[in-house]
Formats: sequence, structure tokens, C-alpha cells
Amino acid sequence: MDTILTVLGGILGIAVPVLFAFALNKGISGGPFSDVQKALYRRNINVVTALWTIAVWVLSLSGAISYHTGDTSPRVILPLVIPVVAALFLLLHPTVKTIVDNTPVVTLVGVQTFRLAGLVFLIIPALGYLPHAFVIGGYGDIATGLLAICAGLALARKSSGATALFILFSLVGLVDLANVAGLLLYYYPSWNGSMPSSAALANFSLVIVPALAAPVALILHIYAIKNFVMKKASS
Repeated sequence: MDTILTVLGGILGIAVPVLFAFALNKGISGGPFSDVQKALYRRNINVVTALWTIAVWVLSLSGAISYHTGDTSPRVILPLVIPVVAALFLLLHPTVKTIVDNTPVVTLVGVQTFRLAGLVFLIIPALGYLPHAFVIGGYGDIATGLLAICAGLALARKSSGATALFILFSLVGLVDLANVAGLLLYYYPSWNGSMPSSAALANFSLVIVPALAAPVALILHIYAIKNFVMKKASS
């Protein structure tokens, strides 16, 4: 089972950044750029995403963001928070803002089907790696992944219920992310002596969830909500 979890974590650690880069490349394709600019921006996004992914892999495999006795706070918070803050600040850059503005909401929503991988949270607590409370995160991820499919299809078809599905997808997805982050902090061994703790989420390959999948998911939510609101305001 350990081998299976490691393989699944590795796949997630590659698939998620690929989907993120795919979404932003859609924004480049739909943006008011020349062919030369599009090629340059695609290369830049792919390189930055690759470097980000490599950094997370190196930090996780080396144990640099794992729990260490005496830690006063979770090291894994850094790869969770820094990319999200950077993604928000980058919206101040005209080119980045234009790329994000032209990324279809349906794409930003649809790629979050990767949240179905949260199914493992229904299994991992039963194996004793994480507290049972994390099962809720599994159900939340599955619900978010299914809603990503439903909302994405509704948006693509411009169905009458597309807005309601998008709002539901956003609410469920954001609450799920907040719940898992809260559980990670609550059960962290720096201040909680319960066993099992959430320390396993800071070890490879489970660390891919808070260090890579979660920040990507949150960034996608933020960009999708921004574009959806802009689209509604201009219609």
C-alpha cells in the first residue's frame, strides 16, 4: 500500500502542475498577443511551473518541509502560502492579468477534476497515517471533483443552471481546502500530541497535497471567481 500511495502521489505531483500550465496556456491562446509573444509567454509559464514543481519535489524528497522535533510551526505552510500570494501579486502585472483574464472559466473549473484524487483520504486514515477526521476532506474533494465536471459542462453548454453550479462548486471547493488546511494545523504534532497526527501530510508523497495540489486548486478558484464575476459584470 505504501508503494501505491507513493506512486499516486507522484502522479498527482506531475498531473496537477501540467493541468495548471494547460489552463494558463488557454489564456495565452485567447489573448491579444502576437504569435511571437504567445510562444514566449507559453515558454515562460511552462518554465516557471516546471521550476515550481521541481522545487516542491526537491523539498519534499529531501524532508526539508517534513515535521522535525522542535518545530514551532509547520514548514509545509510555506509552499502552500507563497505560491498563492505570488499568484495574487502577479495579477498586478499587465501581461499576467491579460493572460488570466482570457483564460476561460470553463477551463479553470474543468481542470479541477483532479480533486477526485482526494478519494485516497477515505483510505489513508483507515491505514493509520492520518486522524479519522481527514475522511471529511476525502468526501469534500470527491464532491468538488464531481461538481467541477458538472459545472464545467454546464458552463460550456451555457445551461440555465450554470451559475448555480459554479457557485456551488466554488463554495464546496473552498470550504474543502479550508477544512483540510485546518485539520493539518489542528493535528500538527508541534502542539497536538494526538496519534496519529497530521505529520504524514508533510512527508512524501502525501505532502504533494498541501505543497502543490492545494495551492494550485486555490489559485484556480481565485482566478475562476474573478473571471466569472468579470464576465457577469460585462454581460
